[in-house]
Amino acid sequence: MLGILSIAPQAYGATINVQMIPGAGSGQSCVAANNCFNPKAVNIAPGDTVTWTNNDSVGHTTTSGTPSGNQTGTVWDSSSLSPGATFSHTFQQNGIFEYFDQVHPWMTGVVTVSAPTFPSPPTGLTATASSSSITLSWNPPQNNGGSPIIKYQIQRGTSPALIPFPYLTQVGNAHTTYTEVGNAPTTYTDNSVIPGTTYYYQVYAFNSAFMSQLSNIANATVLSPSTPCQPGTYSTSGNAPCTLAPAGYYVSGSGATSYTLCQPGYTSSVGSTQCHQPAPPPTNVKATAVSSSSINVSWDASPGSAGYSLFRGTTSGETYTFVANTLTNSFTDTGLSAGTFYYAVQAADPSGTLSGNSAEASATISNQPSLFWIIPVVIVAVGIGAYVVKKIINGKGRIISPYPHLEVTGGIDE
Repeated sequence: MLGILSIAPQAYGATINVQMIPGAGSGQSCVAANNCFNPKAVNIAPGDTVTWTNNDSVGHTTTSGTPSGNQTGTVWDSSSLSPGATFSHTFQQNGIFEYFDQVHPWMTGVVTVSAPTFPSPPTGLTATASSSSITLSWNPPQNNGGSPIIKYQIQRGTSPALIPFPYLTQVGNAHTTYTEVGNAPTTYTDNSVIPGTTYYYQVYAFNSAFMSQLSNIANATVLSPSTPCQPGTYSTSGNAPCTLAPAGYYVSGSGATSYTLCQPGYTSSVGSTQCHQPAPPPTNVKATAVSSSSINVSWDASPGSAGYSLFRGTTSGETYTFVANTLTNSFTDTGLSAGTFYYAVQAADPSGTLSGNSAEASATISNQPSLFWIIPVVIVAVGIGAYVVKKIINGKGRIISPYPHLEVTGGIDE
């Protein structure tokens, strides 16, 4: 069937590519697949051009009409196209144009030419912000108005109340080559943005003659370098879209591909995406001198702790010095001299994060020896009234705790 002529050419002219597929001339298997000419059916607007390319290894033609018709080749005829050759025809009027290959008549196709109508609006517009740009993405119109979508126009504003938004840019090109579904891009990155500003967007779609209604509104706020990150897991590739403090903790190991940012008061171990609260400081800390050179420090276990760090000072409330790490809830500090020592304990969670200091505990080591003896087995009738302690220096003794009512015998001079 030949086309019915109806309207004048349009201002736009696009090119549709059709292939004569490999193997189409060696058998009729492509008939079942409906792709001897690929695509078999194309829909275009007046002024558009169809270009056929022979991708087979034998010669073909593209000829208007049908194998059984009597008007073969009256609209166009390519004659024989050798492998790799092309042929183009521009359609100026509306109509339905059937065609075939005169050498291999099972190869047929159809071109429908109609004046386009208004396309439907783009759908699903989204906006995603970084610290320096906003990326838009949308879906093509569900109805292209009878002609491929050749471009989109993006409108941008800074208030949702000011509709329509001012013109921003266009993506796509009315004079480019595309397939029947169109090749106008459906994404755009807006780099002309100011950190901390919220932008609102809408998109128009264009076919070869008409513009659609506006899409839905999408908005995003450009992240400022001073904007704290929200808790979550981020990739280490590229720059962080926000600062890491004060929202939480930055956790990353050598070679790690991501880090976990936890909310205040929580932490995470390296390589983990789980946040948890750090262990609380130990309670009920006690310090007891157990010899002339050691002090035992004990405390109640902290929930969620994986170990403890013990710290010591010589003045109450001063900056402590690290003593040791321990997995148990007690530790004996040795090698001490006489004096008073102050202790604090911190609990470590599984990630190694330490709690704050516990309440302080102290103990004193005296420089006076502690003496012990056994009560004599034989006691005289009057009983024991007191004891005399002697300190022997260089073989001589002196009384260091005399009692006047007792007679002390022996040399008592140094």
